[in-house]
Formats: sequence, C-alpha cells, structure tokens
Amino acid sequence: KIMATIDFKPILEAIPCFCVTTGEISDVLPLEKELFDLVICDESSEVDIASFLPCAFRAKRACVVGDEKQLKSLNFMEQKKNKSFLTKYEVPADLQLVWDYRQNSLFDFCQYYTDKSIMLNEQYRMPENVFKFNNDMFYGGMIKSAKKEEINALQKVFVNGTTDKNKTFN
Repeated sequence: KIMATIDFKPILEAIPCFCVTTGEISDVLPLEKELFDLVICDESSEVDIASFLPCAFRAKRACVVGDEKQLKSLNFMEQKKNKSFLTKYEVPADLQLVWDYRQNSLFDFCQYYTDKSIMLNEQYRMPENVFKFNNDMFYGGMIKSAKKEEINALQKVFVNGTTDKNKTFN
C-alpha cells in the first residue's frame, strides 16, 4: 500500500538496477507494469513459476539463467491441489505437464517455450580439480574451468559415527 504512494522515477534514475529475491520484490518495488527494461533470473532451476510472475510483470523483457542439472525448487503443494488448480483455471490438457507447478521449475517452463537457449561452456566458481567430477559426470567434460587447479582444494576427512539406515542420508 505504501509502495503505491512513492514516486519511483527519481529512485530509478539514481539506482537503475535492483537485486532482489522473488520473495522480497513486492516489499521493495511497486507493482508497476514494465518498471524495468530487463529482469534477470539466475538459478532459475530453483525458482517456481508462480514466484517469478511478479518479477516478469515489472519488466519489458526477461533473461532466465539456469541449469537443468541443478536442484529444482522444492514444492510442498499436494498433488491433488495442484491438479485441481490446473482444472479450475482450465489449463488445456496438452499444457498441463508444462504448467505443472509441482514438477517444473521456472527453468523447465522457459526451456519449453524458447528456441533461444544458450549453453555456457565455462565455469568460474570452483577450481578445476574440484569441478572435474561434475564436469565429467554431468556435462561430458564440455565445460572449461576459468579457475585453475588448486593444491589442497580437495581434502579427505574421515568422520567417525553411525548412520541411521532408516533415515535419508548421503
């Protein structure tokens, strides 16, 4: 309510770029159509479709960045409730799989609707020797590492203890 009373034009002139989470955007920015030229959603495989809609509304264009091999968003909506929403809002049967809130992340959704997908071929987050397992296992060795190998980046640590086989564990 208070957001509607604030003139954001001078604020946007001084600060043309905002970094917010999907959860806090409504607390920080007014619900104004095309407030920004571009919204960028990083880690979109961890974002559910509905949470991104307030961000997309505030922008003229969107850039969705993600990786289908990363963890998906966690969703605890009951499957029955999810199906009832798809029916209630008359989502056509052939699109129900794509719009399935429980099964698909924002990344999955966008991947279905775009032909402009670009696979990056370089990572910079971790040393080459740490990334090697992921690169070989999930990307077929196609990703270059911008960070060179680091000595002692990987260390074996033996932990004494017990595991409860009745619980989830790694």
